[in-house]
Amino acid sequence: MHQEEIRIENRRGEKLAGILHKAKGKKLMIVCHGAAATKSYPLIVSLCETLIEKDINAFRFDFSGCGDSQGAFIEKTYTNEVDDLEAVIDYFYNLGYDVGIIGHSQGGSICLIEASNDDRVELVVSVAARGYTKHYIDKLDKKTQKTLKEGGNAYWFESELGQQFPFRLSFIEDVMKYDIVELIKNMGCPILFMQGDNDTIREAKETDEMFENANDPKEKSIIKGADHFFSKKTEQTKVTKAAIKFILKYTET
Repeated sequence: MHQEEIRIENRRGEKLAGILHKAKGKKLMIVCHGAAATKSYPLIVSLCETLIEKDINAFRFDFSGCGDSQGAFIEKTYTNEVDDLEAVIDYFYNLGYDVGIIGHSQGGSICLIEASNDDRVELVVSVAARGYTKHYIDKLDKKTQKTLKEGGNAYWFESELGQQFPFRLSFIEDVMKYDIVELIKNMGCPILFMQGDNDTIREAKETDEMFENANDPKEKSIIKGADHFFSKKTEQTKVTKAAIKFILKYTET
């Protein structure tokens, strides 16, 4: 398997680190990680390795402030990550690739936002994406809200990684600008929604409402027993198989 390290500059002048899994031809899936993850997250790597087996190019990269990319994690916003994804799409589209996008968790939300406003995107696979952005506010206690309003940092604990990650009021204010459930109505490309039925972070009705608002062609796949992180290898395999089946269906020449 041939892999190539590539760095792509975003609009803010930061270099985004990525790995291209090279296949023949010009079909490409860009694979986006979740909020606190990186391009080395097991599900992301598994998707890329399986895509290459089906002779589809795959590019996984770190959003700014994550992994090997430049930038500060504390500066993370949805808008910045949408800009990061757009920079990656620009890079490969200008090289003549046919581009599709896959995203897990927050990466899925970023894919949905980008695809709602970019007709270069030929298909989307959304894995456990957030649709209700107001939930960021709903889950903050009064002490945390006070800290943020006074200009301080708050933290969320990522159970899968066993780490705390900082965020600012600017992140919350930015998230609230995006009504993802509504934006989906603007999408014209094929879309697959996936979620585990044991996901305690994303409500099933989020996925259901996004699916209802999406235009055809659209599909939904529920992974039985899977949590939000698809922690088990068997769950990752189910996600990968469903994604590949959908991608092949809509990338046939």
